[in-house]
Amino acid sequence: MRLSGRIGSVLPGPRSTPFSFWYLVLLVATSITRHLLDPATAQQLLTMASSNTQNLADRPLLSLLTSALVLKGDDDWGLLVPLFLLAAAPLERRVGARWTLAVFAFGHVFATLATELPAGWAQSTGRLPAETAQWVDVGASYGLFATAGALMPILATRTRWWILPLVELAIVGLIFVEDPTAPLTIMTFAGHLIAFHSAILVWWRLLRRRGLVATLRIPDLSVAQRDDAPPMKAST
Repeated sequence: MRLSGRIGSVLPGPRSTPFSFWYLVLLVATSITRHLLDPATAQQLLTMASSNTQNLADRPLLSLLTSALVLKGDDDWGLLVPLFLLAAAPLERRVGARWTLAVFAFGHVFATLATELPAGWAQSTGRLPAETAQWVDVGASYGLFATAGALMPILATRTRWWILPLVELAIVGLIFVEDPTAPLTIMTFAGHLIAFHSAILVWWRLLRRRGLVATLRIPDLSVAQRDDAPPMKAST
């Protein structure tokens, strides 16, 4: 296969990986929109879209949805692009778009609630400043780390046991990108760990049932699926 063909097979596509492709397009669109707005308006919209404790109390479902549709800044792309290419798209090629969406939604919602609810308690008891109830907690990283977690059982056993600690080291390293003592940085770090590890635990049994555990080697990340392991389908 030519180099261009190999690159094309790894990139998300509208037919091969519709969830990863169209979600990536949506994030690009909202990022462009953010750049077209004046800084004050853009910041206001980010605050409105955030899944912070105030928004979760006022409009929980809407804030959980909108927080996954926008990025806080352009620096987020340095993390999200590798996660799309190496986690979400390979997972989708193995289990299909609907199951990948389910994995993403699970990780985003569970990690958000698992971090924001304790933050709300800390705010109500004075352990966190009251203004942190309106911090900007947006982005796709919780859901994408969940896709990385769900991909772990599918990896061949030897491959899994050296990739898993690499992902964990990457999550630890992310805390030093911003102020490691800031409450939001610590909360985001906890959210990444929760999303990644909970996805491993939650989806492992279902993947085993479907015959997908330990079936994927690194060179096969762009392969749609094994011939003897059809894509996972929702039960009817």
